[in-house]
Amino acid sequence: MISPTQTKVREIPEISKVALMILEPPPQPFDFKGWYGKRIAGVPLLLRNILIAQRCGFERIIFIGSDINDNFLNHLAKDSRVTIPCEYLEDPGGLQECCLDLESLMVLSGSSVLEASELKAILQSGTGYEARLFIEKLSPHISLQSLTDGLHRNSGNDKINADLQMESPVLSLIYFNPSKISKIEIPADFEFHHERLLMGCGLNNDSFMDRLVTRFLSRQFTRFFLRTPLTPNMITLISLFLGLGSAACFLMGTYASGIAGAVLLLISAWVDCTDGEVARLKFKESKIGQMLDIVSDNIVHCAVFIAIGLGLFKATGNSIYQTLGIFAVLGSLVSFAFLCKEITESKSRAAKSNVESAASSSLVESMANRDFTYFLLFMALIGQLGIFITVTAIGANVFAGYLLFIKWRPAKERHQEKLGPNINGEG
Repeated sequence: MISPTQTKVREIPEISKVALMILEPPPQPFDFKGWYGKRIAGVPLLLRNILIAQRCGFERIIFIGSDINDNFLNHLAKDSRVTIPCEYLEDPGGLQECCLDLESLMVLSGSSVLEASELKAILQSGTGYEARLFIEKLSPHISLQSLTDGLHRNSGNDKINADLQMESPVLSLIYFNPSKISKIEIPADFEFHHERLLMGCGLNNDSFMDRLVTRFLSRQFTRFFLRTPLTPNMITLISLFLGLGSAACFLMGTYASGIAGAVLLLISAWVDCTDGEVARLKFKESKIGQMLDIVSDNIVHCAVFIAIGLGLFKATGNSIYQTLGIFAVLGSLVSFAFLCKEITESKSRAAKSNVESAASSSLVESMANRDFTYFLLFMALIGQLGIFITVTAIGANVFAGYLLFIKWRPAKERHQEKLGPNINGEG
């Protein structure tokens, strides 16, 4: 017998982009729709698995199971988020004829919560999870029970070698054994996975305060919004209106209104996290949503900065605060103009993987993070909004100047390279 550590990549046949999803009978007293339609983080279990398989690169899904509710399955397949064909095969014996142009099928458990990271690792490189793979040739007398047994069989790498020595071009079934933690066996498992996904819905480029405080609080809003029909873009607009309400408070120029404005801005920031969390959990990310989120953030920031300046002018009569508010807005707008594209790409990468561009990540994080809202609340509480707007005006313009410098410098260097050696002939 060959141990998992001895398994070689070449021993695993090429995996097709067609998934065979086994739908086991639900436990009593649940029917098919009542079990597979039960929501995890706002999405029915079966639809979640379809969308994860689709996101991992599968281009077609074949369902096999007993007592399947055809109408419910067709309803899920017509969801606007599903872009790949989904079909139901009543007789497992028809698999060979259904997949004449394929050499292999990946067999997945529709009764488990599929993990995108695991499936992607297998599809993209065929490595990393060989110890959880079981491969066998398609039997002419295959049944749903034998498919289910194969799905939950322990990995057998000795079976891999024995089967692959067969020369006949028979369809290979590549079972991916679900981990114990991913299985859905009792109703309590749905709530467990709901919380597990909720706890892991942050981004890998979250700031220190995001990880320490903001995500914890935003998840409380997310729990609520997941149970409503509100879309991520609607939640973004709620965050925008809260932010504009914050600016209106700062505009009054009083101590109490300053604290109210800072608190509203914090709530706006927490809700601003929620729209992304809901989008990722419900598979509703979009470029329009990302741009709306970024533009809304900058509208709120600019409105708050100018409102603080005008509010301080109203309270003190000192026109310097008006100027500082204007400069804070100008610095923010210039920085946003330089980093808008990078911020959008950074959020997309952070949402999809742990890979991020080290060259620009620190600049993007500086522009996009929400940590300043906690500093603003502290300054409002001690009645020092004047210090906050002064620091913000100077910092925003220094940062904008730095961006201008690093953008201009490469252009100058490229120009010098085109000119070649200097006029003195030095290399």
